[in-house]
Amino acid sequence: MIQVTNLKFQYPRSTFELNIPELQIGDGEKVAVIGPSGSGKTTLLNILSGIIVVETGQVEFNGHQINTMSDRELRNLRIRQIGFVFQDFKLLEYLNVYDNILLPYRINSSMAGVSGRGSKAKELCKHLGVGDKLSKYPKHLSHGEKQRIAISRALINDPPLVLADEPTGNLDPENKMKILEILFKMSDANNSTLITVTHDHELLDGFDRIIDFADFQKSTAI
Repeated sequence: MIQVTNLKFQYPRSTFELNIPELQIGDGEKVAVIGPSGSGKTTLLNILSGIIVVETGQVEFNGHQINTMSDRELRNLRIRQIGFVFQDFKLLEYLNVYDNILLPYRINSSMAGVSGRGSKAKELCKHLGVGDKLSKYPKHLSHGEKQRIAISRALINDPPLVLADEPTGNLDPENKMKILEILFKMSDANNSTLITVTHDHELLDGFDRIIDFADFQKSTAI
């Protein structure tokens, strides 16, 4: 599924450097990524999705060499094969919940002709406890509700890879366990690989493997 080799990345004018000699993550594996703030956890998710393109090393996902693909190829790959739960949600304020979830189908021609997603959006929202929010706009939602909408959007296409950046960070203890169970259930149902960045060590028992980013940290980000 994922193979990272000899990866090195540094932000301009920063002492931060991410150095990963080798990392492999298999099909259907549920991986928790932990580590100190500034160690590069979110940066890795952005690299795996092609949001950040590295010049040193190789990043392979499902047979695609991520760091050699064009911008258009990367956009199509993200839309079709990667579900990303962003820490800041990235919901569009001028769209309601329903349209935010279905946005991937409306902004990319490679998704034309895919049917049944409206029902899937409603089903996901119902499972995530926000089934009554479909007509609401983001400004009328709590942080926890926005988090669940972002998760629904990430899962709408049953992607083979789900990248989740602190997906339970805005939820109370009861709901964060429910959300994690849903992510695990969806991962099992689709044999999806799930990579989750978290600071919550109470959640770690359910994962197949834990990657500690302290092992990759050479210096601290500014």
